[in-house]
Amino acid sequence: MQDPDALKGHIHGTFGATNKTFHFFKLRRTVERPFYYTTPNPIHLFPQRPVESVIICGLSVEQPDGTYDPPGKVLQEKVETDPYKHLSVLITDEAVLLVPLGESPMVATQTYILLKEREHLRVSPLIVLYPERHALIRHSTDLLEGLCNRRSIPFEKRPIRGLNDIDSKSACETYRDELLRTIYDLQARYPHKQIALSLSGGRKGMSALTLFAAQYAGINRVYHTLVTDPGLEDQIERECSLKGLARLTPTEQAERLFLEIYDRSQFALFPLPVIRIK
Repeated sequence: MQDPDALKGHIHGTFGATNKTFHFFKLRRTVERPFYYTTPNPIHLFPQRPVESVIICGLSVEQPDGTYDPPGKVLQEKVETDPYKHLSVLITDEAVLLVPLGESPMVATQTYILLKEREHLRVSPLIVLYPERHALIRHSTDLLEGLCNRRSIPFEKRPIRGLNDIDSKSACETYRDELLRTIYDLQARYPHKQIALSLSGGRKGMSALTLFAAQYAGINRVYHTLVTDPGLEDQIERECSLKGLARLTPTEQAERLFLEIYDRSQFALFPLPVIRIK
């Protein structure tokens, strides 16, 4: 069982039978509905009772009128002949990376590389959300855009119009609302992909608001990344600050921002589970 919280959070419909409780698995803005039950206990009793296995019994497609084809009762009759499958077949390996960006462009590329190498995700596009009026952060996004274009990495800039910093209640509300709008837009544009939301790298106050947005938008996890070796961290701060990068050629900039000249074992990526509030 990889993610029982995600499974429980996507319950849709309940069908009872002897010793089994069936549900459909419903993701946002998709029409495919896997039909399953769990053992040794029903998923709706988790975490009070343990759940170890997911048994996939069939697949329905939701119709425009809200009915399912085939319906749950039909799938329920086939339970004894359907094979066991792992829950991972329900989780896509495609992702959109959304990074609320501060002055360090490396956070975006560092998270991009580690998601591909550690989580084995196919990441496209890389999207940065940032305060439009903050000159240094705007320069960071321009630098990232150029380097990603050179490497044929799909890249999008999402400026928050009129915002300079997260330094007031009004600015916090503006950032929160724009982040939620961006997440909803990406969920609509890429219904078959995960939204990989970065918790690292934003301005002061962004992390708490980012976590809130993830909870509200139904994102099951956010990602935090850091450098575990203090000496390497100091080196990176010197070389990969905007001032340090300005001294380098585009090739040298890319080698650093995409971690090619550093010991990658000294970089950590943490998927942090998110408890929903909606």
